[in-house]
Amino acid sequence: MHLLVKCTACGEDVEGEPLNDHFPVKGFVMPWEDFGYYGGFTDTQEDLNTPPSQPWIWCHDCIVKLLQTFPLLAKTIPPGGHHCDNDIPCCNWAWRATDKFGKYETDANNKFVPVSGAHYQIAVNGVWIDKID
Repeated sequence: MHLLVKCTACGEDVEGEPLNDHFPVKGFVMPWEDFGYYGGFTDTQEDLNTPPSQPWIWCHDCIVKLLQTFPLLAKTIPPGGHHCDNDIPCCNWAWRATDKFGKYETDANNKFVPVSGAHYQIAVNGVWIDKID
């Protein structure tokens, strides 16, 4: 059973991980404290009377908007960031398994080995392409 968590950016309810109720299933969690430094945009000097802030919880769509807004940040996230089974990729950071994923075959020496070739696909410019490692 998935729990619902609220996206900090848009306020929409999104599915949360069953064992960790503040992690979205296909999103991002960022602790506010990691952004600041003394003299920067936030002052991380602790105030003993202030409780720690809550992390930022972003849904999938808000992460895509963030990465589209900041293209250099987007380059730091490799393709295949999260699983997507849609016929059309949900974003350019998605991956999905092919029909060969996790399958085995018998080779010329009669050994049981993983199937060679593409086992998964990544999204590139809105379409699925085979990823060969």
